[in-house]
Amino acid sequence: MAVDDADSYQQWIMGVLNRLSPALESQIRTILSYRFHPRVVLLDVEVFPDGLREGLPMRMFLIDAQNCETFHDDPAYFLPSSIGFLEEITEVIPTDEADRRSRYEAAGIDTVEIEMVALIDWFIACWMRAGGQQSTLPAYICRHDERESFDLRRMKWEANARGKWTHFLQK
Repeated sequence: MAVDDADSYQQWIMGVLNRLSPALESQIRTILSYRFHPRVVLLDVEVFPDGLREGLPMRMFLIDAQNCETFHDDPAYFLPSSIGFLEEITEVIPTDEADRRSRYEAAGIDTVEIEMVALIDWFIACWMRAGGQQSTLPAYICRHDERESFDLRRMKWEANARGKWTHFLQK
């Protein structure tokens, strides 16, 4: 296995992410235990193209029927309109291994693309192990501003018009 190919980078990144799996699974279980405001109709996890240099570039947004973040001040329900994942992790790729990532980039490997795919696959696996399919709300994961999302209940990719957008009021 060559040090500078896309497959070896993907395997390395999955190894880095898998070390964080127990913490993410615990956080997912905690999120699933929250009491969400009745206006929340969907949990939308978005992965941002920021790479893994500083933390996990993903957030869960609590979405209402108008496809907007849900804001409220009722203390009987979970208050934030979005949730960052493992925010205490400030560097996913350890500083002492940053040179490895640089070597892949120098070899022409699109590290950010590989990281985004790996993040989505890793989150889906953690979601399943944490019992996420039992969520009382529909939940999706997608790249930020993409037209396709992965349905975390039905475990399949769908165009938003046939998937998550069906949960919103039609204008």
